[in-house]
Amino acid sequence: MPVAKNSAPPIRQVAILGLGLVMTLATGFFLVSQADQLTDADNLTLGQTPDPIFRAGNVDRLAADVAKLGPLLLPDLAGGDRDIYLNHVGDDADAGWFAFAVRPASASRDCHVEWDPATASFVDNCTDTVYPPTGEGLPSLAVSIDADGDLTIDLASANGG
Repeated sequence: MPVAKNSAPPIRQVAILGLGLVMTLATGFFLVSQADQLTDADNLTLGQTPDPIFRAGNVDRLAADVAKLGPLLLPDLAGGDRDIYLNHVGDDADAGWFAFAVRPASASRDCHVEWDPATASFVDNCTDTVYPPTGEGLPSLAVSIDADGDLTIDLASANGG
């Protein structure tokens, strides 16, 4: 019974394997050279500075969400520890907005405030300290509303609380 022969000459097989090895090594060297940027939460865009302005959305929709669900917890999607709450106080969707950190400036990541709907306040899970719905006493962030009714939060504006 005849045996099928490989149509590619051995030199071609070696060249293909060599090219695959070179591509694998080049990819590995690139990833190693970018490792500091890939693991730095502030540089997830491979060296480009992220936009410090978070566009939360339309105030009418956001106010309805807060009225229905309570303050909105916005986790730090960059993997850092800058989780924030967005809360609305009052009946006017164009006013009464507050954005603030979920933990006091000196607290560990395990400690954070949680919304207590029964008392309409935030309670620190480590110290039982109570904070008002405005987040007074926690590091706050600047909130603004543009002419179209869209709310933005300046993530670079955090004060000490």
